[in-house]
Amino acid sequence: MDPLNVYSRIKTGDNDRHILRSVRYLTKENKKVTPKNKSVYFVLASDNLVKIGHSSNVKKRIQNLSVLHPSFKLLGMVDGKTELEVHNIFSDFRISGEWYKYDQSMIEYINLHKPQKN
Repeated sequence: MDPLNVYSRIKTGDNDRHILRSVRYLTKENKKVTPKNKSVYFVLASDNLVKIGHSSNVKKRIQNLSVLHPSFKLLGMVDGKTELEVHNIFSDFRISGEWYKYDQSMIEYINLHKPQKN
């Protein structure tokens, strides 16, 4: 798999910021996958929207995202699923990109698939 850096442009007031997003990995079929050392996370913003993303260091990722959205609250994370699989599961709630309308079924899903403690 070849890594591909993906940039996102986030509009904040009159200023545009370019933010380097985490490295995405693409398979030969050009599908996004979540490497085994990453977890898919669910973060709730104050506007009742949920960001579904993935990271190998969720705590640090949340800290970085909190610069843009100080109200972020980690709902939970799941292992054993790709980010794309989780996005597809909640596609009915998608607002835009990785942003979804909050639904109680997300909490139920997190509880069913949360990482097991060793």
